[in-house]
Amino acid sequence: MKKANKKKESKFKTLINQAHQLATARRFGDAEAACKQILEIDKEYKGAIVLLAQIASQRNRPTESALLLQKAIEQDPADAQLHVRLAQVLTRLGQADDAIRVYQHAVALKPDAIDALIGAGNLMIISGRFEEAVSVYQRALLIRDDYAPVYYNLGIAQAASGETEQALDSYERAISIKPDYDAALFNLANLKRLLGDIGGAVECYRRAAKLVPEQKLYWQQFANSLQVLDPNDFDEELEADILRCLYVESIDHRGLVKSVAALTFRK
Repeated sequence: MKKANKKKESKFKTLINQAHQLATARRFGDAEAACKQILEIDKEYKGAIVLLAQIASQRNRPTESALLLQKAIEQDPADAQLHVRLAQVLTRLGQADDAIRVYQHAVALKPDAIDALIGAGNLMIISGRFEEAVSVYQRALLIRDDYAPVYYNLGIAQAASGETEQALDSYERAISIKPDYDAALFNLANLKRLLGDIGGAVECYRRAAKLVPEQKLYWQQFANSLQVLDPNDFDEELEADILRCLYVESIDHRGLVKSVAALTFRK
């Protein structure tokens, strides 16, 4: 009996390995056929069910993928990663509240499941649950404190919760880890401008714009913030970027015109 079971398991492993190779090669039909061949012998073989769920997701069949993952979870309810995968599929289906609950269950099973914490936090922001998101991101940072996107999202949640100073710190930490983080620079600039730090805002807008020059919004906000900046505070690098903004990036804005006029008059 044991010998027969070992032989069957060996056959399953061979078939599931072949199925994974086929899926990697994007031969999804053949991979599905290999999985179904396994399930004809053992309809509860988890590896085949999980791979079918993965293929269904890749082939844009999220409802089918969710049902398959739920079936796999019924067999192995302690597998935190299965819950994470299910939450990701539920997110695609627009079921944010259900996805958050599944992410939270994954964390209960595996407290250091950082992908579950981040996934839950992101959905909480989208759902307007900002204070909860702050708590979740802070917990994620206890597991990994060098992940710039978590600091960035934490900054968003903190700013929305009225924790302005904390949001500034979070954006700055994200940028210190990833200096070319243009979205964090842009959000930091917006916050600095709101708090009256116009010089700091101009500098952050400028850095973001130079990192992603095709993003016209960055140049536009850079130009807009110049309206309340004293031209006497312009240095040569800033002057060059003002001229670039107007003549190269073609941003038509009175703040730029005013700044160029001030430069011309000053010269």
